[in-house]
Parts: sequence; C-alpha cells; structure tokens
Amino acid sequence: MNLQYINKKLSEAEIILTTLQFVQISPSSFEKWTLLDTINHVNAWKRIALEKVQLKIDGKEATYHSSRSIEVVNREIYNQNSSNDAVMTKAFIEQNQKVAEQLFHQILGKETSMELCPTGFKGNVSAYLLYDLILHPAKHYLSFFMKTNDDKMFDWFEIQLLDPAPIGKGTNDLKNRTEAIVAKLSSIIY
Repeated sequence: MNLQYINKKLSEAEIILTTLQFVQISPSSFEKWTLLDTINHVNAWKRIALEKVQLKIDGKEATYHSSRSIEVVNREIYNQNSSNDAVMTKAFIEQNQKVAEQLFHQILGKETSMELCPTGFKGNVSAYLLYDLILHPAKHYLSFFMKTNDDKMFDWFEIQLLDPAPIGKGTNDLKNRTEAIVAKLSSIIY
C-alpha cells in the first residue's frame, strides 16, 4: 500500500460517513463537535496542507498561520464550515481528493526534501502528506469514536483504513488501538 492508495481509502470512508443518518442529528458548537464538524475540520486542514505543498512545488512561499494560535485557526475553520450539510461536506472531500491526486502525480518520482513551513518541518513531501492527509485525520476520527463510545464505528473505520489486515480487537483499550493503527499506517506507507 502507498500514500495515494491510503488517502483514497480514507476519502472513501469519509464520504460514507457523510451518508450516515446520525451525522447531523445533534446541534454542534466549537466545544462539542459532531461527526460532520470533525469531517469538515479534517478536510479544511487537508486543504491547507495540499495548498502548502502546491505552492512549494510552484516555487512560491507557503504561508502559515504562525501569527495565530492553532485554537484561533481551528475556530475560524469551524465557523467557516459549521453550516456545511452532508452534501457540501461530500463535495469538499471529493475536491480535496482530486487536488491530492493531481499533487501525487506531480511529485511522483520527484521526492525532495524541503522546508514546507516556518514551523521548522523539514522532510520529504510524502512524510508531510502522510501526516496531514492520513495520520492527523485518522487520529481525529478514532478519537471522535472513542469520545462517543462508538466501538462499532471505531472498528468499521479501522477496517476501512487497514483492510485486509486491521489490528482488530486484540485490546479493548481504544487509545492503545489508536496508537497501533497510526503506527501500522506509518509502516505500511514506508
């Protein structure tokens, strides 16, 4: 499996999540996100990552939100996307997937080490995209399912990412399983 394949599987899982009836049942707030809020948050950060890499590939300076705290940026993202319904969220996911596919084709065979942002991240583009497109989102979704005590959705999401070799129910400690899933995703891609 590679980064492109896992990213596609994650996007497919996100689209399925937008179709679930319970996605928009409860009202949300910045302090208490729904699953739809989580999907929108993850995809907003994916868009930021994709734009940052594209700028670097184009030889332009990638701007960063360093003048604002992460919480301020997350609030802005929440406010910009809180009115998105499932249809708008699905379109957001699909657009990100198209942009990611184009980017993967651009960087294929051109792996270079680059400084992608003033935060000091230096590394190859795949490592950066692995974190921002796969690992960070996976942690958000798995954490959401842990917080809502939804073991069935946790199991389903794990299978979507790691099929045909999920970690499985070897432990009931979802936090340890989350760490194992993230480690396995990292090792599969590299």
